[in-house]
Amino acid sequence: MKYIVYELWDPGLEQPFYVGWSYTANKGKARPYEHINEALRDRQGGNQLKLNVIKKVLNEGYEIDIKIVFESDEMDESLLVEQQLMAVKGLLDE
Repeated sequence: MKYIVYELWDPGLEQPFYVGWSYTANKGKARPYEHINEALRDRQGGNQLKLNVIKKVLNEGYEIDIKIVFESDEMDESLLVEQQLMAVKGLLDE
């Protein structure tokens, strides 16, 4: 099974604002796009800061850049990379 770690980037600021992980047997590489759909549906609950950043970026006429930054067959390894990225870059997580 393949696991991915991804970042959501604000192209106006040219920096990531969120990091997440998923496994390809479930939602796979589609998971990052679900965050955008949640913001467009004006979903309540969850990580409102992340959703507000997505809405702000879209309202400014930009698109969210999605970058797959790590792939592995090991879930623990992927979770560790996700946590390290959040700590080093100060990124958001749900």
